[in-house]
Amino acid sequence: MESNDFYQSNEQYIQDTFFDENGRPISPRKARHLLTWFMAGCFVLSAVMLILLFYILHSHGQKYDRCSVEVVGVVVNNVRNGSSENSVVFPVFRYEYNGRTYTQQAQSGDYPAQYSIGEHRTIHLNPNDPSEYYIDKDDSTAVTALVLLSSVFAALGVMLVIVIVKSKRNEQNTR
Repeated sequence: MESNDFYQSNEQYIQDTFFDENGRPISPRKARHLLTWFMAGCFVLSAVMLILLFYILHSHGQKYDRCSVEVVGVVVNNVRNGSSENSVVFPVFRYEYNGRTYTQQAQSGDYPAQYSIGEHRTIHLNPNDPSEYYIDKDDSTAVTALVLLSSVFAALGVMLVIVIVKSKRNEQNTR
C-alpha cells in the first residue's frame, strides 16, 4: 500500500465516520474541524488534570511539613458516607496532645473500611493546630488516577493531531 492510498483510506474513514444531523456523511474539512475541537478539549483536560496533580502534591507536601509531631491514635468509629453497605467509610480517630483529647473524622474514606475500630495508628499532627493531621503519606490513588487520565487525554490528543494532519495532507495531495 502506497502512502497516498493510506491517506485516501483515512480520508474515506473520516468522511464515512462523521455524519450531520440528517445522517449524511460530512465533508472531510468539517470532520477535521470537529476533530480539532475535540483534540483541543483533550489537551485542555490533560493540562487541567496536571495542574490539579501539582496542586495536590504541593498542598500535601505543605501539610506533611506542618504535621511534624507523632502521637498514637485509636480508631473509635467508622462513619459511612451513605446508607448503603457499599458506601465509603470514614474512620474517626481519637488522640491526645498536650493533655487535650481530640476526636477527628478523617477527610478521606475507603470502601471497604481500611481501619478497624480499636486499631492504633501513628498520627502526624500540626503542633500549632492539633486538629490538623494525617495518618499515612499515601497520595498514590489520586496521583495515579490523575497521571493515568492526563496521559490518556494527552495521547488521544496526539492521535487526533496525527489524524488531522494526515487528512489535511491527503486533501492537499488530491487537489
